[in-house]
Amino acid sequence: MRYQMACDVLSTFRHYNSIKELVLWYNASNEAGVIPAQLQVDAVNALEAVVDKHDLRRKAPNSQLISQVLETTARPFTISQSLEAGDFHTLCSGENLRFELIGFLLATAGRSLTFGFVPDIFNDPNNKDMKSRFADELLRASTTCLFLTTMLATVNDLTVWMYYENYLFTIMMCGYAGT
Repeated sequence: MRYQMACDVLSTFRHYNSIKELVLWYNASNEAGVIPAQLQVDAVNALEAVVDKHDLRRKAPNSQLISQVLETTARPFTISQSLEAGDFHTLCSGENLRFELIGFLLATAGRSLTFGFVPDIFNDPNNKDMKSRFADELLRASTTCLFLTTMLATVNDLTVWMYYENYLFTIMMCGYAGT
């Protein structure tokens, strides 16, 4: 079950370019975010190396990547006091990619889309239903990350951020009845 859930979440990165654009727009426009903007920007940019390495824009995630992210998420998340803020994203991206990070980035992208920022791909009249389907996919994938981390990880800073972003996104999509 975890493996299939993880595969479904990682498959969302076939839309990596739109996700990145949405996260970057949100952070450029948001002046009062709870999660430090630079962390999100660094994390979404670092994610591109994983997307490229595993060709996630065109291929389904392979079993090696799925297992790696599941295992990394299950490891305790520890932050050294000597860690520089600009290096924080390295603890949870690249080879250390975790579902907590993925979940809050997907929720942020979804909130950005719901706020009204629309990447060019959605402006094509042939893709008129794509925006709502993409928002639903982002919410489903972000929520799946909540379930995965509940099963695998101990609560940490990333978990709290992911829950917060997903909560706000859920309210935007479903109203208070969805929480």
